[in-house]
Amino acid sequence: MIRKTNIVFAAVTHWRVIIALIISGILSQKIQAVEIITNASDIISLSAKDALTGLPVSITGVVTATESNWVGRFFLQDASGGVFADNVNHPGPAVGDLVRVTGVSHPGGYAPVI
Repeated sequence: MIRKTNIVFAAVTHWRVIIALIISGILSQKIQAVEIITNASDIISLSAKDALTGLPVSITGVVTATESNWVGRFFLQDASGGVFADNVNHPGPAVGDLVRVTGVSHPGGYAPVI
């Protein structure tokens, strides 16, 4: 009887380890998925499906284009490429300004945006 209990306990312990490893792997994937995107090329290379999930973004770059009728929206460029910042109804920067944009990804109309 004791032997069976030990075997059952070992099996239960084994399953707990397996379950713990599975949960650990799932949590690890979720943590990796929440990493902040920090360059333009990674933003614009997102699929529309991934961009729609609102991935966190924090990018520093130079404003390359903006217009008064864009209501605060602008393009910025970093060393990896350019991306559109949908900065609606907030004061917009001027062309040439160095800016840090923190927000989330969105599919945009043509390519992923911040």
